[in-house]
Amino acid sequence: MLYDRVVNESLLLASEMGCDGTSAEVRDCMKRKDVDDFYGAYERIGPVTDRIVDRRFYPLLDGLFFPSSLEELAKKAPKKPTLAGLTDMEGGFLISSKVNF
Repeated sequence: MLYDRVVNESLLLASEMGCDGTSAEVRDCMKRKDVDDFYGAYERIGPVTDRIVDRRFYPLLDGLFFPSSLEELAKKAPKKPTLAGLTDMEGGFLISSKVNF
């Protein structure tokens, strides 16, 4: 299950950084680490090789940060005007500014 995989991978990274114990102890320990500690630990645990998608970490929607599913939150969110479009010449204006037409 994805939830278990995310938790296990997170605990592996935390352990590699010297952060073990209860959830609160791991959280507090990891908050004291700097970005170089994270990079070093991530390099030491190495790449994922046992599955097709080589990602160790995914967003975990466990109800602690978001009070309900993203679908429910999107339904409850206030509507905002949005402008969307597609183009096949996204950088065309850059070219046209360099060439005299």
